[in-house]
Amino acid sequence: AVETDNVARNPDAEAPGWVRGLEVAFLCYFSLEVAAKGFVYQRRFFTMRSRCWNLLDLMLVVAQVTEEIFSAASRGAEGQGSMPGFSLRLLKMLRGARVLRMLRLTTFAN
Repeated sequence: AVETDNVARNPDAEAPGWVRGLEVAFLCYFSLEVAAKGFVYQRRFFTMRSRCWNLLDLMLVVAQVTEEIFSAASRGAEGQGSMPGFSLRLLKMLRGARVLRMLRLTTFAN
């Protein structure tokens, strides 16, 4: 909610450092979770009953890693001008899918 409010008020501003730190921490955690599930379940990861959740988790991790790579590349290219035609809007919209993860965790806890 804090990040959404910050982006709404200042669309071109960088996120505060603590928000970036949390994003990276969650990315590491969820990446390890998806990797561990893939290692343990191997092919069943894609065929088991919870395969849709597994694929959503995998898609979110890939989208976040891609966003981090492009974000780092654009920060590195700032001194050389902006990257032409480059937009992170689609990847930022995919971040909204994180809400689905929270719904999954709450239904799983019940």
